[in-house]
Order: sequence, then structure tokens, then C-alpha cells
Amino acid sequence: MPVRRILALGLAVLVAASSLAAADPMVLDARAMRQLASKAIDAGFAQDALEIVAQLLARDPADSTALILKSQALRILGQLPEAEAAARAAFAAAETDNGRYGAAMVLAQALSLQDRRIEAQLWLRRAAEEAPSAKALSIARRDFDLVRANTPLKLSFAMSMSPSSNVNNGARDPVFELPSGYICPTGCLGGATGAALALSGFEGAVGMAAQLRWHDSQTAQGLLAATVNHGFVILSEAAQATAPTARASDFALTSLDLAVTEKRYEARHDTIYDGSVNLGRVWYGGAALTDYAAGKVEVSAPLSETITLRTSLSHQWQFSAESGSLSARLSDGSLGLDAGLPGGDRIGAEVGFGVTTAPDAFAENERWSLQLSWQAHQPVLGMGLSALAQFETLDYPESFYAFEGRHDRAANLSVSAQLDKLDYMGFVPVISLEAGRNWSNIGLYDSETFGLGLSVTSKF
Repeated sequence: MPVRRILALGLAVLVAASSLAAADPMVLDARAMRQLASKAIDAGFAQDALEIVAQLLARDPADSTALILKSQALRILGQLPEAEAAARAAFAAAETDNGRYGAAMVLAQALSLQDRRIEAQLWLRRAAEEAPSAKALSIARRDFDLVRANTPLKLSFAMSMSPSSNVNNGARDPVFELPSGYICPTGCLGGATGAALALSGFEGAVGMAAQLRWHDSQTAQGLLAATVNHGFVILSEAAQATAPTARASDFALTSLDLAVTEKRYEARHDTIYDGSVNLGRVWYGGAALTDYAAGKVEVSAPLSETITLRTSLSHQWQFSAESGSLSARLSDGSLGLDAGLPGGDRIGAEVGFGVTTAPDAFAENERWSLQLSWQAHQPVLGMGLSALAQFETLDYPESFYAFEGRHDRAANLSVSAQLDKLDYMGFVPVISLEAGRNWSNIGLYDSETFGLGLSVTSKF
């Protein structure tokens, strides 16, 4: 008799012996047969396990545990499509969280071995949703990370919606004072009317990104990415009354970006060098607005165990989508620090500087920015909290409305709460409260915004 048959028989004898001590010595119940099949799989006797499982399924074709064991045995034998089918049947038949969790896990394994890793990630998210314990959840998330790390293609989606008092970034006051001291009422030269005024309503955005890792090693990684974003607005009744001829589609903003990125690491991955080249197009109100080409270099380096230095330099060339001529050149740089606090919270600070040069003198400007961030380590009332404050200056040496040019100062604050208790398959809603104000020496550009946003993010 083959060795594996002897071992399998030994397992059967052990289970039978336990049955003898507890109940009828002549019959193995379904629970004992499942245990026997599981032990056979653990010992590597997949074919013997299948024979036992066949008897279980003859008793009950909807035996979810037996179908899970069948999928595992078929996977060991390399019969992956059959293993996938058995796992799907197990999930459909499962009536408990534990059963659905087990079926989702074995289905993900069968899909991953068929190089269908995007589907495998979805089923591991489903397994995480059905996890009957913290340990089971940890295993599902661990497997998800392993599959994602070995998946060259990564897909991501984003969506958000928020009410806003200024969906079009319009002027807050229809009357403003020109540099000469002349008060300009609604409708005069420079006066703000209709769609030039702040319009209320809803702002929404949807986006999708595909990233392909085309090479990967201990010291380098190459990525190809395509990103599409579409921002839209819904005008309120008050906004439609203020601007009767305005349509929501007039304020739609769509962008397409193609990027090639190369990352370089030091031996221990402490310092990361990141270089990218981007090509893209922007549409506004449904019409092509701008084409661009850009290059960027970023460096992230640890200064200590808790503090990381980040710096970046970028340059962008913008071209008129209508004529193809160069319309602007933008140069930007930033320097920032991220730090971990003793309690585990993280804070960050970043200073940025930029210059725009253009054939049109009215488009040239200089800008400074300061960004401060905070992220809580522990949930507060079941919510993951974070905050971001931004301060910007924007100076145009030349302006149509003022001899001394245009000078803007802006402040924006947002507070976000990640609702972890509403987790579904690793996705959680995020509520954000945002407020912003722009002060300008030219009243037409004075604006303020206030909104409550809702978006969705992934926890892993």
C-alpha cells in the first residue's frame, strides 16, 4: 500500500477512534469527515481529501465547508479553474460570517494563482469585511498587502461631493472700488455680474487612476500611470437666479494626465529619489483649454527616527489647446518636514515657492505658500481625525484693473473625520469641513468658500 494511503488511513483511524469514544463507532458524521479531509489537505493528500469531500457533497451539495475544502484540494492539485468554481459555490452557499470569510479567502488564492490579482484583491477586501475576528481580519489584510505588492497593475478610484457657497470661485461682492477711488456698481467695467459672482450649489469630483509597475528591484522602481479626473457642479436655485444664462456644465473641469516615474532607493530604502515626466490636457466647460508637459524631482530623506525631510522641484510648460502656442511656464519648489509626536500623532510643515512667466504679461506671477498638517494616531470617538491649514500669497506685477498690479492673500482650513466604524470592504467615508478666504487689492477677486464634503477612501 502506498505510504500516503497508509497515512490517510491512519488519519481515518484516529477520527474513527474519536467517534468511538463519543458516539456511534461505525459511522463518521459530517463534522468528523470535514476534520478528516482538512487533515488530509494539511498532510498533502489532496486526492484523498477530494474523495472524502465527494461523500460530504453527496449528502449535501450546499455544504459550504466541504466546498471550501474541495477548493483547497483542487488548488493543491493545480486545477485552478475548478478550485475557483468550488470557492464561488462555497461563498454562495455560506450562511455565516466564518463561512463567507473562508470561501472568500480560498477564492482569492485561486484567482491570484491564475494571475488575476486585481480580482483577488477585491475578494480579499470581501474577506476582510466578513472576518469573524480581529485575527482573521489581520490575515486578510496581510494577504491583501502581499497580493498588491506582487500586482504590476494598480487601479484606484476617487469620488467626492460637497455643498459649497462658491462653486465657481466667483467674486463675493458685486460692487468694488477701482484704484482711482471710483465705485464700480454691477454692470460697469470690471463690475461683477452673473457667473462672475460667487454661486452656491454642490461640487463633485470623480477620478480613476491606473498605475503599471514595469520594473522593480531592491534599488529602483519604474511606473507608468494614467489619471483621469472630472469635476462638476450642481447650481442651486439661488445661483440660477443670480446667473440665469449660466449652466452647470460651464464650470466642469476635466483633466487627463500621463506620467512616467522612476524611483531610486538607498540600500535600506531610507532615502527615496523620485523623478517623473508628465503629459496632459485640461478641459474647462467641455472645451479643451490647456495642454502641458512637466518634469518633477522629489527627495525624501529621514533626519531621525521620527522626522523626515521632503523637497521637490518642478517645471511645467503650458500650451494653448486652441493654437498650440506656449502660453506659460511654471517653476515650483518646496521644502517640508514630517514629524512623529510622542503620542503617535503626526505633524507636517511645508513651504513652497513658484514663478509663472508668460508671453502675456498679465499672466505672470509669483507665489508663496505655507502648509501645516496634523493627523491623529488614535481614533477620537471612533473617527480618524486630520487637519490641514494652507496660506498663500499670489502677486501679479501687471493687472488690467490696478496700476500697482494684483496682490492676493488666501487662507484655507479643512478638518477631516474618517468614519472607521462604517468600514465596508476596507473602504470608509470621510467627512470634511472646509473654509477659505481670498483677500485681494482688487475687489473682483475677493472670494470666500465654505463647504461640507463627503468622500471615500481606502484603509488598506
